[in-house]
Amino acid sequence: MVVFLTSLAAAAAMAHASPAATWPTFTSEDGGFKVRMPAEAVRECTKVETESGTMVRETVSCTSNKALYQVSYVDLPQDVFEGRTGDDILRLAQDGAKPDTKAMVFREGGGELAGRPFQRFRVEDSRGPYVFNEVLLDGHRLFHLIVVTPGTYFRRADPKGFFDSFALGSG
Repeated sequence: MVVFLTSLAAAAAMAHASPAATWPTFTSEDGGFKVRMPAEAVRECTKVETESGTMVRETVSCTSNKALYQVSYVDLPQDVFEGRTGDDILRLAQDGAKPDTKAMVFREGGGELAGRPFQRFRVEDSRGPYVFNEVLLDGHRLFHLIVVTPGTYFRRADPKGFFDSFALGSG
């Protein structure tokens, strides 16, 4: 009887465990972060022209089943912060995540990770997939985590587990 109850408790714990808990950890020494990803990550570096000049965006991404998982970061120049708080920067990043004015943003919440502010939100467009986002500001570095998935698949994609696995520091 005790063995049965122990097995039942273990099975219940496994049923509630996040799929992300079993994914391998990707570590970015340059980016200063770690995150669990369900497949081998691909790195890409892109130059982006902005009003503040050329910025370099580093991106790490992978696909697994029907979902795309991505972490991007950019070091923002000082002039972006003039007259703005960290929360202002996060709101601007959230506004920039909307593909157009018809898309709806649903705020999932916010908080702090290692003392740095973040916002977590979902963008839905009636014509497309769900896009789960987390933006985090670490000094002048803006991180943007994304999970893109068909609406019917999002629970299996485990965006929350992906976001929760993200950690600053690569050591």
